Amino acid sequence: MVCDIEYINGRINSVEVCGKSGKRRIEAKIFVDASGDCDIAFLAGLEPNKGREGDGKCQPMTMNFKVINVDTERVKKYIMNNNDEFPRLEGDLSKVTHAPRLSIGGYVNTLGKAQETGKISFQREDILFFETDRMGEFIVNTTRVINADPTVPEDLTRAEILGRKQAWEVFE
Repeated sequence: MVCDIEYINGRINSVEVCGKSGKRRIEAKIFVDASGDCDIAFLAGLEPNKGREGDGKCQPMTMNFKVINVDTERVKKYIMNNNDEFPRLEGDLSKVTHAPRLSIGGYVNTLGKAQETGKISFQREDILFFETDRMGEFIVNTTRVINADPTVPEDLTRAEILGRKQAWEVFE
């Protein structure tokens, strides 16, 4: 992790990184900040763009979770018999029958009813789920934590708590 920089006359000359093996200074002509949080720019005192133009709000945070022991054939059969639940397919069921793994968004009616009854506490259009290389294992990407800034520790904590609550709601 970057813990310090040398920034002189508008140029970053070196960065100091710290990890389990201690601190190390790295010199280079160019640095690429791949932290996701503009750590180097922040340490240089620069003001990076964050969030969308206009209001600065960030993309909703999500908490993916895995579900195991899924009866994939049963899921495929449900999709085939309830096409209205899966509008992203646009009626092309070959995406279900010929794909080596399911990668789909759907259950729109089921999700809508769960939102109406309060079983799902957040707004989302569909449930996104992706079959992994392991038989019967799916990754679900459906939670949505809005109005949180990933650079604010308190927002991250709130998002972790809320994301877990939402993941449980979807799982049930």
